[in-house]
Amino acid sequence: MNSLVIRQFWLASSINVAARIQEQCKKFDKPILLSQEAMEKVKNLPNYIIEHVGEFVLRGRKKSTELYSVLPKK
Repeated sequence: MNSLVIRQFWLASSINVAARIQEQCKKFDKPILLSQEAMEKVKNLPNYIIEHVGEFVLRGRKKSTELYSVLPKK
């Protein structure tokens, strides 16, 4: 595969995962959910509470994904 095809596949896969996580936001009535990979990048930000929601197999995926809720501290 050439690099353009690989980048397009990666981008499409990322967008698909984001859409599936958004579906979970609606299901759990959470304004923001993050995958574990995204949570690792923001976990040390002050003024936010990160809460583990659970591990889910997102629609169209085979592997489970850890999801985290992010809320501002009051």
